[in-house]
Amino acid sequence: MMKKIILLIIVLSAINLVAQEEKKLELSLGSEFLFPVDTDSDEGFLIGGSAGLGYIMSPIVVFSGSVGYYQSSSNGSEYLQEEPGSVLSISLRVKRYIFQGSSLLKPYLRLDLGFLFPLSESTSPIYPEICGGMGLEFFVNTDAFIFIDAGYLVLTVGDVGNWPKFILGRIGVNLNI
Repeated sequence: MMKKIILLIIVLSAINLVAQEEKKLELSLGSEFLFPVDTDSDEGFLIGGSAGLGYIMSPIVVFSGSVGYYQSSSNGSEYLQEEPGSVLSISLRVKRYIFQGSSLLKPYLRLDLGFLFPLSESTSPIYPEICGGMGLEFFVNTDAFIFIDAGYLVLTVGDVGNWPKFILGRIGVNLNI
């Protein structure tokens, strides 16, 4: 009987410890849309998804890395100099919440730096990218949030005045693990 009581105390203590432990990682899963800003042609857009893993540095700052995959919606991409196909995106992101706290709505700013890799059969160039944006997280429970955000993405390739520009839209879920 004494062993059962000690085992019960150990199990309850372990459950209490796990429940109180502060979450330090953020898993992000979402869908993304890239709309060209400066085109007069029938360019179309890129649509895809992304997954990322971040480190919660403080209650208001998250540093993360993500991988995205996009598919062209039209007859090719003038900006990516290729036939219709897919593009891989790898980026680092810093997200800063505008205010600290655990409210139902958490606005944030973000900055992404990364690369786009066209996945075509020919040898395609790698495109450096920079994206700044803002978004909102909606409370689902203590460790899950639905997010929606928008950003201005620039591919830093070619002449400075002619860099391709996109509006990036994202919607998905962030899970604290």
